[in-house]
Amino acid sequence: MKGLRPIVTSALVVVALALASNASAQAAAGGQAPPPPKNLQVLKADNYGPAMRAFTQALALAIPSGKQNTFAANNPPSFIGVVLRHASPFNLANAYEKPIWADRQQTVTAQSVQAMAAQERQLATAYGDARDCWAILDLTDAWPQDLGERQASLTALTDWVVSQVGNRLGTTAGA
Repeated sequence: MKGLRPIVTSALVVVALALASNASAQAAAGGQAPPPPKNLQVLKADNYGPAMRAFTQALALAIPSGKQNTFAANNPPSFIGVVLRHASPFNLANAYEKPIWADRQQTVTAQSVQAMAAQERQLATAYGDARDCWAILDLTDAWPQDLGERQASLTALTDWVVSQVGNRLGTTAGA
């Protein structure tokens, strides 16, 4: 086994959307929903849905043109996780501080998903907000059942994102 290198997988996609929905922001807005984040302020309310739908699908389906052979770019992700945070976003990259190694019991992708879930639990316990919520599309079946809503397809995941963001921004972010 000497000389083996850790396998890096590009089959994981995680999106973190931080939402400003605390009571002080609501009070400052006269009891109304707080203004949308600055990057969404250029959109009219009826454009949030299509923008979030396009963003979510593009992120999941993007195929980089460079290094196609190195990154197996024609493979769609085996795991997509979307988390709506109510405080600052967390970087889950430390889940891979200890390399993930191939073994005969589990795929590298499944082990990677499990490591990320463990890192999420650790950070969420220390710094999370009870209102944070996950939705996942997990083809590995390695993400814990109690950590978010499972979605059956990219379309279902996209619909969840559009609905949740629309609800939190106080708009009906339609399709």
